[in-house]
Amino acid sequence: MRVTPLDIIQKQFTANRRGYEPDEVRAFLEEIRETMEDLLKENQRLREQMARFEAEIAELRSEEHEVKE
Repeated sequence: MRVTPLDIIQKQFTANRRGYEPDEVRAFLEEIRETMEDLLKENQRLREQMARFEAEIAELRSEEHEVKE
């Protein structure tokens, strides 16, 4: 299962007498969510850049083929 930023921020932990400090857990989850959001945005940007480069390569190969003929 893929974890999304929303999954992280909505995650609930069971509390007990010796459990973690809830505010620390929430702050950490928020940091993880922000990091994941940034990574997902960067990944999308790189995918779009790669698609542009692939289109440019295809165009240049076509031009090269025309020049060779």
